[in-house]
Amino acid sequence: MLACGAMGFGILLLKEFGNWRMPPWLLVIAGLVPLFFLKLGGHLAEGFGPPLGVGIFSLVFASFFFDLARGTISRVPRLSEFALYLFYFPKFYSGPVERFEVFRERFAAGRPRIRAGLYLVALGIFRKFALAGIAMRASAAFFLAGRMSTAPITVLAAYLYVIELYCNFAAYTDFARGISHLFGVELSRNFRFPLLARNPQEFWQCWNISFSTWLRDYITFPSFARTRRAWISIFATFIVMGAWNGNSIEPKYLSMGLFAGASLFAYYLVKPLWVDLRGKLSSSAGVAFDGISWFLTFHWIVILFFWHHVPDHGFLLESVRTDRKSTRLNSSHGYISYAVFCLKKK
Repeated sequence: MLACGAMGFGILLLKEFGNWRMPPWLLVIAGLVPLFFLKLGGHLAEGFGPPLGVGIFSLVFASFFFDLARGTISRVPRLSEFALYLFYFPKFYSGPVERFEVFRERFAAGRPRIRAGLYLVALGIFRKFALAGIAMRASAAFFLAGRMSTAPITVLAAYLYVIELYCNFAAYTDFARGISHLFGVELSRNFRFPLLARNPQEFWQCWNISFSTWLRDYITFPSFARTRRAWISIFATFIVMGAWNGNSIEPKYLSMGLFAGASLFAYYLVKPLWVDLRGKLSSSAGVAFDGISWFLTFHWIVILFFWHHVPDHGFLLESVRTDRKSTRLNSSHGYISYAVFCLKKK
């Protein structure tokens, strides 16, 4: 990451003082260098994992050079500004992914907000160690105890896993925003109650907002501008999302991206009818309609995340099909493997 930062600053020096008009496509390639090494390193050092923060670093680095290629950065930054943008420690681990111009303005104009910062840090501690911790242990306990052998228990464990995933992720953002407030820097909000979303589009507008916005601005809009095909831009976006996740390019995350893309495209096809139907309902019927929409969307979220993170899919299908007695013995390996999987994540 330090080498990529040095390369980036060298490019800035050439652009500023060397009167070198770098082609936009070359700036785009330069921005993709950390992503390339992230995935290459995942293949070469399998089992060790990527360096801490390299995923967010790759997005921030790419964002900077994409904006530089577009000409949306007003002036070439100083070394201190560029280094601070790349390595600002509160957001280094899990975001949010800020744009350079926005980050520079907020850092220069911000004032410490002690009360807001301490509140967000306390909220992050509660989400991380209370909500996420309890959900993770309860979900793993079903496997370890050998009780996850019926469909209701399987669904309950899936609910707990999704709650744990959300609270864990949101807690890191709370920590980043809270610590930044103490330094007088306001970072973007990354979650807006995504588990209450009523359709896939609304979910992606509320889940990991900075990353979703990054994908929208650098993948969805440019691909649609070139192809004029909504389905191409949607699938390109979510394939990139799937490829970015994980230590290397992993099939399970690519399939997750394809599933998410297909779901969003299907929603776009039925959205006019869905909105028209909602508009014709009375207020009480509309509330019921929104409740059904939330129920369907929530279970889509559960399938999206739980299915693509549990290591033993065959066991899950077996637990839904069969009763408690017939699966108790055969599923013991699945219980232990998932519990170990959950504990290793911590």
